[in-house]
Amino acid sequence: KKKPRGVMGAEIWVKIGDPPPGNEKDCVFLTLDAFTPYVAEYDPADAGKTAHYMIRWRMRDGSVSAWGETVSATITG
Repeated sequence: KKKPRGVMGAEIWVKIGDPPPGNEKDCVFLTLDAFTPYVAEYDPADAGKTAHYMIRWRMRDGSVSAWGETVSATITG
């Protein structure tokens, strides 16, 4: 899908393991992605754990959007 006008890319933050993050302070920065899809690679030791992703737009002027909904997925190994 096309990113909104003025957007540099999507900031992707992740927290591995439960419980899900309460806010972005529980996460670590994963990447600033300008193209989709983004594929993250994890250590084999993380297989079976849940990765919780928080995403927001980063604009070219340095501002950021509100956070989207947290999305979770099981890491495969």
